[in-house]
Amino acid sequence: MKKVYLLVLFLLFSHISYAHKLNVFAYLEDGKIVISSYFVDGNPCKNCTISIYKDEKVVFQSITDKNGELITENSWGLPLKIVSNESLGHKGEFLLSNEEINDKNISNNQNQKNIDSKKVSFSKGFVEEIVKKEIEKALKPYKIYIGIATLFGLFGILMVFKKR
Repeated sequence: MKKVYLLVLFLLFSHISYAHKLNVFAYLEDGKIVISSYFVDGNPCKNCTISIYKDEKVVFQSITDKNGELITENSWGLPLKIVSNESLGHKGEFLLSNEEINDKNISNNQNQKNIDSKKVSFSKGFVEEIVKKEIEKALKPYKIYIGIATLFGLFGILMVFKKR
């Protein structure tokens, strides 16, 4: 019976271990790289170390602000690998490439033939929409775990009353 209780407790609280996953999102705006680093629950990663890699070499390193954001000039070109490290060992990565920017820019500006990727800008609403979708994708497995844990919990309670 103790094993059943331990299993139920484990399943009920297993979703907590995923609460510290670190997400990173970056985009270009007016030739600057805007980087956001946040946890699964949407809380910003304050004072996280952001490293930017070009051809597997660190070209820039800095710390996020209290909103989990960092803005820097893009003097390295694309593609760039952006890595966010939190002090407790959580890590997130994002690849900022020409394809993502040009594909989005072409779909938004079909009439323009010469698109300079350094002058691409996205609205705040567009970025918020992308971040919201990424958070929802990350939370899907937790909903399954919570459902299974609830079933085990109800079954455990039923077993306790049945034994009495």
